[in-house]
Amino acid sequence: MKMLAQDNEYINEASATIYQLSQEEKVRLQCEAREDYYRLQRGMQRRMEKLTFEKYKLSSQNQELYSEIQQLSCKNGTLSAEYEKLLLWAKEHGYKD
Repeated sequence: MKMLAQDNEYINEASATIYQLSQEEKVRLQCEAREDYYRLQRGMQRRMEKLTFEKYKLSSQNQELYSEIQQLSCKNGTLSAEYEKLLLWAKEHGYKD
């Protein structure tokens, strides 16, 4: 009977140790999962900031290009009007195409 108690004590101690180790493993895994989550969140935040910056940069470039298109369109209208005047003048003075 005494031998069973000793075996039982060793088994109880081993069981307690295994339980403690498994709890420590769970805590470690939870900590790793939390760190992975925070790392992922920081990465996503940096990516969003970079994409937002690129969006504003492209929007600014788009506005500049739109302004240039408007200016060129005005110049085109002016040149077209001058060309029509020149054609009319040439026709009035007997020049042919």
